[in-house]
Amino acid sequence: MRMTLRMLLFPLLAGVLLLGGGCRPGVPVAGFTAAPLTGVAPLTVQFTDTSRIEKADSIDAWAWDFGDGTSSEEQNPSHVYTTPGSYTVSLVVTTNKGKTNTATLADYIAVTAGPEGEGEGEGEGEGEGEGEGEGEGEGEGEGEGEPSLVSVPNVVGQTQANAEAAITGAGLTVGDITQESSATVPAGAVIAQNPEAGTEVAPGAAVSLTLSTGPPETPALSVTPARQFAGVGGGAVAFAVANTGVGTMNWSASVTVGGAWCRITSGMIGVNAGTVNVTVDPNPGPDPRTGEITVTAAGAAGSPVTVQVVQFGERDVVMLPGDVPLELSLIPADTFQMGSSAFEQGRTPAEGPVRTVTLTKDFYMGVVEVTQAQWLAVMGSWPGPPPAASEGLGGNYPAYNVSWNDAKNFVAALNGHIAATDQGPATVRLPSEAEWEHACRAGTQTRFFFGDSLGCSDAATDCAAGTLPGNRTDYMWFGANNSPDTTKPAGSLLPNHFGLYDMAGNVWEWCEDDWHDDYTAAPLDGRAWLGSPRGAQRVFRGGAWFNSARVCRSASRSPETPDHRIYSIGFRVVRTL
Repeated sequence: MRMTLRMLLFPLLAGVLLLGGGCRPGVPVAGFTAAPLTGVAPLTVQFTDTSRIEKADSIDAWAWDFGDGTSSEEQNPSHVYTTPGSYTVSLVVTTNKGKTNTATLADYIAVTAGPEGEGEGEGEGEGEGEGEGEGEGEGEGEGEGEPSLVSVPNVVGQTQANAEAAITGAGLTVGDITQESSATVPAGAVIAQNPEAGTEVAPGAAVSLTLSTGPPETPALSVTPARQFAGVGGGAVAFAVANTGVGTMNWSASVTVGGAWCRITSGMIGVNAGTVNVTVDPNPGPDPRTGEITVTAAGAAGSPVTVQVVQFGERDVVMLPGDVPLELSLIPADTFQMGSSAFEQGRTPAEGPVRTVTLTKDFYMGVVEVTQAQWLAVMGSWPGPPPAASEGLGGNYPAYNVSWNDAKNFVAALNGHIAATDQGPATVRLPSEAEWEHACRAGTQTRFFFGDSLGCSDAATDCAAGTLPGNRTDYMWFGANNSPDTTKPAGSLLPNHFGLYDMAGNVWEWCEDDWHDDYTAAPLDGRAWLGSPRGAQRVFRGGAWFNSARVCRSASRSPETPDHRIYSIGFRVVRTL
């Protein structure tokens, strides 16, 4: 009997899982091919790994699941399917860094069963029948058993929901979903897909998606202020740390300059925001010193940030335009007796009654009067008649022919320069009358800071200073040593105990206060005594180069209108911490 063998054969298809969408550095993308994809049981299929990784890492583990309950850890295994059916195959690859990725193809292998005994018996008994049987079986297999391939849709840029709908609508399944940041793709939209759009795959194949989490989470380090100031006696300062970016920021702070006297007491580490608290020891030296605190945050924009702790010394220097220095000396807060008693030689009623004044804050005062060089560095020109040789001319001579109003304009301009050059926060101003007398006396209660000097008259005569060594003329420019008859270079005689020069003689000096005929009802805390509205006259102190000694005493005071300019009046500035 002649029987026709009808073999249900599927053609050999090179099923390929393509890589798409671009893999991320260090993350593997799993993929594989197999041949044949269809056939009669038992069917031997050769699987080939096509996974890849775009970095100097490597894939060193493979885990195959053949869909029939068996598995393999070989890279390119061969497997025999003994039972007819459709089989879903998956491959999990693992890198040497432990990162994994999975590729899965649903119903990828199709295995069929042939008619029992007919094919072999007919083939052996009659060669023609075998050939005929093969021809008929092949024709039917192509028409009935070959699976149709599906084109992967393009879902890049779509939302996750729309992308999943497009994938399932094409007869495919949604595979692994991962996330990464993107500066250009909105959060929740697809950055990449695998396989890529247009790839022909088997029905039910998985399409993996990479979703955007939005812009990268980059923290940004901010430390404020850039500079803190401490007094000569030390104290505590603080800096604020903040994360002005996105994401978590771990930071640490350390003293990088000045560790011997500048210490972090709390806030050495933190997350996102915090405060770095710093303790500053007293400054034993005369000069200012600067410490540095460095804050570091790994991965944060702007890191590291270095801020400064500037501690004043007994001297402070403000750099004027053109690098002209203005030096100031520390005046410690104290309680003193202001004015002169009724028994002081040469006094006037305007100097009483004597009162106890308590200054609660240290301050700095110009070591000398504002000089002509310093005036021009800040102001650029003179507000009235310029200095002349007949009254003293030169960069180191006191500025004069400046009214109280002119002095206030200088103060405003200098404070603008201090702010613009980051030499703050302490600004300059005119001294109060109490501050001026405290600075002049420098801890003394004698007529002059150098002593009572009672060995001669208070006219233009010279004699022993009294308390300090030498004579009057070693400490003050006045009528006894005014040859030539002009102002003299600032700071050319001896200073008082606070390191201030020319507090007696050379030029008078403006104070902030309104003029009052005496000290009745005057403030006791050292602040300027101001009228409301302001008075018609201001106070100036100290005496000038042509005056008698009496006028140059520490308690001596005089009034003048705020617009008055004369060759004998200048000023000096103070700076409060």
